[in-house]
Amino acid sequence: MYVTVSDNKTKAFEETKWEAHKKYIDIQYVAKGKEKMGVAPFEKAIEVEPYNDKKDVGFYSISALESKFYIAQPDTFLIFFPSDAHRPNIKIDGVDADKKIVIKIRVE
Repeated sequence: MYVTVSDNKTKAFEETKWEAHKKYIDIQYVAKGKEKMGVAPFEKAIEVEPYNDKKDVGFYSISALESKFYIAQPDTFLIFFPSDAHRPNIKIDGVDADKKIVIKIRVE
């Protein structure tokens, strides 16, 4: 397991991507600010950039009908498993940046 802490510039929806990981579970916590995050079943994902084993990430396309979106803020943890595709860093009106803690837990 490891943790990253970042000051994060949020982006317009069109500038973000659906991603998924095979080796790690992501626990994402926005400690300051807000952002929107999407989640969808990985089984519904269509690959747009192949999975990179070294970086443990692939990028995908997901139908709007398959996805749900949540507001991540200081009272919320979002957990993404390898069975989930997720779309982080989506800008919310009035919030240009946030501080985010991501805990990565190795899946065996």
